[in-house]
Amino acid sequence: MATDEHPINTSDWWKVYGEPSTKPGAISVDELTAWYTDKTPGKDFVVVDVRRSDCDYILPGAINLPAHTLPATLPILAPMLSTVPKLVFHCNSSKGRGTRAAGWVADALVKMHVQSGASEEQAQQSIAQQVLILTGGVIAWTEKHGKRTLETRGQPWDGKSLSAIPL
Repeated sequence: MATDEHPINTSDWWKVYGEPSTKPGAISVDELTAWYTDKTPGKDFVVVDVRRSDCDYILPGAINLPAHTLPATLPILAPMLSTVPKLVFHCNSSKGRGTRAAGWVADALVKMHVQSGASEEQAQQSIAQQVLILTGGVIAWTEKHGKRTLETRGQPWDGKSLSAIPL
């Protein structure tokens, strides 16, 4: 099979992995903005950008875990992500890729909770408060906070500016 024929290179690539069954919660740009003041990024919450080639800018303190890599890496990632109090997922608009990726992670975390003795319902309720989707994605974020200039690429985040950071 040629590389360009691989299912991951099609517009419906996610069908290879299926739809998630757990529905994550949601967080607005304004709510997340407040967290940057009240909480510590990387400790109290982690922003997970699931975009791939269209990832030109990233939110301050965010990590990039492309959605198409998540299902294969969840056996390793889920135990690590389970220790983070709040996980905020997004893509460009958080209407497709971000929502599915958050759901796949939520499914893995629910499975871990159930294996630890929680009921499926309890696990799903708990995870819906831990795994969140940024409403409007990076588009909504940059509409509110803007983007840093390309000249700032490679400079560490100052911990203050909430402008998206160029990659």
